[in-house]
Amino acid sequence: MEKPRFRLSLAQEIMGWLSLIILACAWLVVWYAETGHHESMLEQTKKQALVFLWGIERDLESLDQPTSPDIVKALLKRGLEGQNRPEFDFSIAELNLYDTDGERQLRIQASTPSQKQAQGSTQHRMHGLAANSHAMADNKSRGGRHAVSALLKSGHSHLAGDLVQGVDPQTGDAFVSLHLSIPIRRGDQLLGVLEAALDLEKTLAMLDSRDDTFEQGILFIVGGFALVSFVGIWIVTHYRLLKPVRAISRVTRRIAQGELSPRSGICGHNEIGVLGRSIDEMADSIQRLIRDEEAAYLQAMQSLAKALESKDAYTAKHSARVSKYSVLLGKEMGLAQKELDLLKKGAMMHDLGKIGIPDHVLNKPSALTDEEFGIMRAHPVMTATIMRPLKRFKAFAEIAAWHHERWDGGGYPDGLKGEEIPQLARIVCIADTWDAMTGDRVYRKGMPFEKALGIMESEKDSGQWDPHLIDLFVTMMRRLSHIQQEPLLTEQET
Repeated sequence: MEKPRFRLSLAQEIMGWLSLIILACAWLVVWYAETGHHESMLEQTKKQALVFLWGIERDLESLDQPTSPDIVKALLKRGLEGQNRPEFDFSIAELNLYDTDGERQLRIQASTPSQKQAQGSTQHRMHGLAANSHAMADNKSRGGRHAVSALLKSGHSHLAGDLVQGVDPQTGDAFVSLHLSIPIRRGDQLLGVLEAALDLEKTLAMLDSRDDTFEQGILFIVGGFALVSFVGIWIVTHYRLLKPVRAISRVTRRIAQGELSPRSGICGHNEIGVLGRSIDEMADSIQRLIRDEEAAYLQAMQSLAKALESKDAYTAKHSARVSKYSVLLGKEMGLAQKELDLLKKGAMMHDLGKIGIPDHVLNKPSALTDEEFGIMRAHPVMTATIMRPLKRFKAFAEIAAWHHERWDGGGYPDGLKGEEIPQLARIVCIADTWDAMTGDRVYRKGMPFEKALGIMESEKDSGQWDPHLIDLFVTMMRRLSHIQQEPLLTEQET
């Protein structure tokens, strides 16, 4: 299976999706806030225009002759001219007065054109407020009978049309307009409808002038909120998700490598806590299972050792002495207690494979022939095979397999050389040689302490042993013999 070229970690995926979500939310908030701002400004403009039209309505109601066209026309003109106030956010392009049948009686247009702003940016910044684009003629037809009929049926105080933007077919000028209609009453009698065509260029120009400041404020607020949210969510995600997941990953890797003591230590009742406890419980179960299996296997090997002792009493005593010498040298080297324990047990069982050697070879009272020596040389491999199921104690199999290897590579069974030989096996090699020289065999007497020590000292550079370890061993044995004033662990000691 081809390895992917680009991989994202869980943290990178979370931060990536989190960034996209926060940016999308920020954009929606800005869009919604700006749209709401525009709509609220438009609604405010409508209210201002209605108040202005209601003022004209009151003036019409106060006329002594409300049906006189000249008087009404003069009043509407004054009202139209009075719209030019700085507090107004709109301008009225024209006023239309309709009777109750929907027929237009008067039409008054503004005498001065409204100030024009840049149409492109103004219309672009409406953000969807305009419902449709219509021709000016269609826009004007929204008054008349439709307005009168709608106001009569609804009983409302006013009627507002849709926001319309387009191009005047006669002048070619772009426009943005809104029609407002109010009923004209005298007491309970409906006299007609007053309709105003609002020119919203002034409103949109004002929105343009305020948008930059408004957007900066919104972006500052939303950006600050997004940053705080991003940091807060990242902190929570890191400590509540990513960190526990990494801890669980480390524990599972170490368990897969054979280390059964690590635990995640994750608590809590959420899914991560449940997963952490499950991993710890699984590790506990595996550890108990392996310990039970190892205990059973060690007991089986102890039984083999007992069987070997009954078959060859020398081997059992020899292994005990090699174990003691090995631990002494290990302490001299400053090994940790865990390694000393492995060294002690491994040395005790380093010759367990001799149980498979025929008795006539194992207990032969004279020197072995080449063929018999070949058979005897098979015992390290036999011992290592017996030890191999103890995977957590692989040092046992290493000691058993390679305690007859030489520093110069001339040993057996694999011809390992120098640092290729495990350290504990090198220690047992020295201890095994020492006891072979000083211990009694069925076919000869053991060497005296001083003679054996002299031989090892003189042959320490022969390539058989680790030069550093043999120096430590000789120095240690000479020091200990002087302290105790007699040879250590003679062949009579077990």
